[in-house]
This record gives sequence, C-alpha cells and structure tokens, in this order.
Amino acid sequence: MDAVSYSRVGSTAFPMSPGNQFNVALGNYSDGNYTDHDIPPLMFRDYFEMFVLVVIGICGVVGNGTLIYSVLMNKDMRSVPNVLIANVAVGDLLVLSFSVPLTVLSYIQDDFPLGATMCKVQAFIPIVSEGVSVFTFTALSFDRYNAIVRPIQRRRSPVVRRTCVVAVCIWVVAVCLGIPSMFLAFLSYEMKPYVLCFILPHFTLQARIHEVTRCLLMYVIPLTIITCYYCLIAIQLFQSSRDMPGEGHQESKQARARRRLAKAVLVLVFIFGICWFPHFMRR
Repeated sequence: MDAVSYSRVGSTAFPMSPGNQFNVALGNYSDGNYTDHDIPPLMFRDYFEMFVLVVIGICGVVGNGTLIYSVLMNKDMRSVPNVLIANVAVGDLLVLSFSVPLTVLSYIQDDFPLGATMCKVQAFIPIVSEGVSVFTFTALSFDRYNAIVRPIQRRRSPVVRRTCVVAVCIWVVAVCLGIPSMFLAFLSYEMKPYVLCFILPHFTLQARIHEVTRCLLMYVIPLTIITCYYCLIAIQLFQSSRDMPGEGHQESKQARARRRLAKAVLVLVFIFGICWFPHFMRR
C-alpha cells in the first residue's frame, strides 16, 4: 500500500501535492509517515487546543453578542464607529458559531461526518467573516478620515443611515468572495473508510487563482487604502498640533495629545498589516 503523510489537525484535508501526499487535518500532530489508513491518536496538545478553542468560542460569542445587543438596544451608541464595530462583531459571531464547533468536532472525529453541504459551509463561512472584518476596517478608516480631516462635510450627511447601507454592501461583497470556495471544497472517499473534507486544494489552478484574488482583494488593496487614509489623518493631526498657539498650558497639552493620537493611528496601521500578513502569506 502507498504511504500517506498525515498531520493531526482536524478532519479537514488540505492536499499538499497532486500525488499521494496529503496534509490531513486531524489535530496538531507532528508529521510522520503512516501506511494507508493509520491515523495518529489524539495527544495532550490536541486536548489543550480543543480546550482553548472552546474557551475562545464561549468568550467570543458572549462578548460579541453583548456588543451587538448594546448597539441595537441603546440609541446613544448608534454612532458610525459603533455600527461598524458591531458589523465586525456579527462576522466574528458567525465564524465562532459555526467554524469553532466544526473545528472541535474535527479533533474527535477521524473523518468528516457532516456531509458535502457542511464541508462547503466550512470553507465558505471563514472567508465571509474575514471579508466582513477587513472591509469594515477599511470603511472605518474612511469614516475616521472624514471625521478628522473633513468634519464639516461629514455633519451634513445622514452618516449612520449611510453606514448601515455600507455595512450591507460589505456583506454582499464578502459573500460573493466566499462563494467560489464552496465550489472548490469537496469530500474525498479515497482513504476508505475515512471521509475527508478538502478545502481549497492548492494543487489546482482554480484554487491558486482564488487564493491570489483573495490576497489582493482582502489584504493588499484594503491595507493600501487603510494606510493612505490613516497617513492623511496623521499628517492632519501633526499639522494641526503645529498650528496651535504655543502659549498656554492647555494649548500645549492639546498639541501633545494630537501628536500622540497621530502616532497611535500609524501604529494601528502597522498592527493591522502585521496581524493579517501571516494569514495570507501561508497560503
């Protein structure tokens, strides 16, 4: 029988090459060679990771659910930033409610027992949530730019209502970007008796095109837009701090506060880029 290389990380499989080599998701286990259908057992690290996932899932559902409830029930909290942050919370709640339980299930199951439909859903939901988060942060950078650089124009328009429309558009775009992954994901019955869910088989041309497109639309372009807006905000804050009168303790304090805010804005851009970089580059 041909040897198959396994790595424990759940029951979702990610093909490594067009040949017989597979990286099979069934928990975190060091790579090794197993003949045919020999699946490595769960180890302490796997149980620890399951525990961490459950804790993150519970805390995430409670925290994001509380945030959404607060924005919906309290009219005073329905500002543009809060609406956008609540939009991110909805996306996070989606992936926490579906993907985390599926991931935990994949640790304790040797195969994928939920059928082809849930296999496609498992590929679809994380991409939608990812798109909602990235595009919402991009919209938030535009709103902060208007609030600081063009405050007069911002006051003249019904910004909260417009922001709700923007949030809906963000979801539409994120769903459209997630749909191709549903067609790429499939169940494999070749490693009988195990049924494996293959998400984004990287050896296919279609999957590679999909990943490059995702990287451009959900990382490179949004990061460029966010960087431009926040750099403009930082420049405006630095200039306004210089233009303030030099006399008086209060004016000096406000100038220092604006400079600190400008630096914090630039740090946020850096953090955004660094945090998302490994996610896209590993693909």
